Amino acid sequence: MQPSARDVLLLAMGCLTTFTLYCISFLARCIMYYALSITILMIILISACSLILYKEDFYQKQYGAESSTCSSAEPKQTRQDRKHRHIPRPQQQHKTQPEQRQPSQRELMRTFWTQDYRPRSTVMLANPESMDFFPEPPPMIECRKAHPSCRDEKRLLKCCPCDVKSLFELGYRESGIGVEKTQWLKVERRKWHPDRFSRCSEAVRKEYMGKPTEMFQVLGWCVEQG
Repeated sequence: MQPSARDVLLLAMGCLTTFTLYCISFLARCIMYYALSITILMIILISACSLILYKEDFYQKQYGAESSTCSSAEPKQTRQDRKHRHIPRPQQQHKTQPEQRQPSQRELMRTFWTQDYRPRSTVMLANPESMDFFPEPPPMIECRKAHPSCRDEKRLLKCCPCDVKSLFELGYRESGIGVEKTQWLKVERRKWHPDRFSRCSEAVRKEYMGKPTEMFQVLGWCVEQG
């Protein structure tokens, strides 16, 4: 039995209606999803704008109060200045402390020669009987290994021959005015002759035996070096 034209028309209209309803529902879901996405984006943007505005208000309230305090304090200060305009105000000057310069090795040796070693050794060498210790120079400079005894670990003097030479060369520049250097060193060497220390006490001679000889030999080397 063949369907009539009316049945075919009703079937086509039913299919068309079903397809139309499906398209409408699909569009509705798409619109709903888009609307939901747009709503979420709007909420995020509004939250960000609110946060930015809140921070601006917070900083404005905090720093605006300080600026207003400063601005309100300025007129009082200006009125006070106008009231006491005839009174001069001293300007505060920042005093800068000069940097303390460290003295050089030569300055330290000059101070030691003039203020300590020269006066003390002169008195002791002039009166060997009252000597209670041997007035040898202390180590002051780096050894240059210029004398054979510089490498001798068994030497009695604690100071190096380089120390003796440097100290007495500086002493000549300080004390030997108008005298030839070699002549001045010879005079100084005679003060350290071992025979002069024979007048010391027995305890001093036992403790410092041999040091005057080494000192005399080092000053002889200084005379030869010129």
